[in-house]
Amino acid sequence: MDSNIATNISSISANPNLANELLAKLHSRGRVVDFEQQVHSKGGKYLWVSLSMRPIKTESGMTEFYEGSLIDVSERKENETLREQALKDKMVTLEQLVVGICHELNTPLGTSITALSYMKKLISEIQDSKDSTQFSVENFRKILEEELEIVELTETNLARVSDLIHQFKHISVTQLGYQLGLVHLCSSIDSGVVNLQQRCQEMNVTISINCPLELQLNSYSDAISEVIHQLVENSLDHAFMDVDKKQICIQADLIDDVIEIRYRDNGIGLSKQGESELFNPFYTTMRGFQGKIGLGMYLTFNLVTQLLHGEVVIEQPKQGLSLLLTFPANVAE
Repeated sequence: MDSNIATNISSISANPNLANELLAKLHSRGRVVDFEQQVHSKGGKYLWVSLSMRPIKTESGMTEFYEGSLIDVSERKENETLREQALKDKMVTLEQLVVGICHELNTPLGTSITALSYMKKLISEIQDSKDSTQFSVENFRKILEEELEIVELTETNLARVSDLIHQFKHISVTQLGYQLGLVHLCSSIDSGVVNLQQRCQEMNVTISINCPLELQLNSYSDAISEVIHQLVENSLDHAFMDVDKKQICIQADLIDDVIEIRYRDNGIGLSKQGESELFNPFYTTMRGFQGKIGLGMYLTFNLVTQLLHGEVVIEQPKQGLSLLLTFPANVAE
């Protein structure tokens, strides 16, 4: 009987040791419940199944035959795999955030601590030499000048820390106080561009916005404006080196109660690394330049996917960058 079971199971199992494992469980426990393994179908496709078996015995206690069930649990296993991968991705992102925050704060805080330590040393020198005849007004003036420089350096670095903390708050979209309400989409898009118009003029960048004027929705106006602002600023920062006739195009449409915003520029486009890491926290090719730390596109992704309940897709244009943003026209609270 056991040999027949082993032969039948081995013919479909993806695990060459499955038959022996199953028989061992049958002998030790008397039955098998929800024994999950991979098997292959007649077409060669691998499936996950849940196997349950129990022996049917005669009046004398001899095993006459086994009965059981084989249930296809492939969909559940696939969902479990997706959840596990999502959790792993979330943990990787969290690790990137922690490392990135520590890295960005370390320099200004370390500089401030060193400066204050040196200032403490100067004050000690004043205390030790205040009654000494060698302590002159000129020495006192020099120490005061050094102390003022230290104060200015510390103030600059602590201001940098304050600015970094303000940017870190953008990591969580729930901390930004966006209000749900009636949105005139064209106005929201315009609001995202208006603060960058002077910079666009200085760089000779043309922005064209194509949006139905009557298009209204129930969503987060300031969040949409922030997304557009971050996208345009990203293009201005990265896209147009050695590019003539610099152009940005923003096309908005309503399709089956879904807003589609296609954002394009004709810049240098994304590198392979950029395609895979564009929305990762602290990814930037301009670290340290004008306070850039690489949270703009991460904020954009969070706003679209979390607050607007939408998606962001990186397209493959012949030139430049193209992103397709989709989100429902009516967002529920």
